[in-house]
Amino acid sequence: MKIIVCGAGSVGRSIVAYLSRGSNDIIVIDTDSHKLDEISKEWDIQPINGSASHPDVLEKAGARSADMIIGRPQRRYDYRRHRPRRGQSGYLSGGSFVV
Repeated sequence: MKIIVCGAGSVGRSIVAYLSRGSNDIIVIDTDSHKLDEISKEWDIQPINGSASHPDVLEKAGARSADMIIGRPQRRYDYRRHRPRRGQSGYLSGGSFVV
């Protein structure tokens, strides 16, 4: 599967560690090139420096052909008031989301 992970922080690293157990094509997007360097030394990923909220960066990562995009908002968000409807993107525990 082609999976894009938005963020190379602690949550993103945990997700990459789990996904690396399978035969997945993993792309990691982050604005911190140092974090991308660290994570790419530890796992076989394709790093992309930039903000995952920018359409150009997502296009560069190949979001149109991705099987899954995983990310987590940086600020607190009230998920109880903004739950997705059936068939829409779903939220995971801890504020992460899957599209």
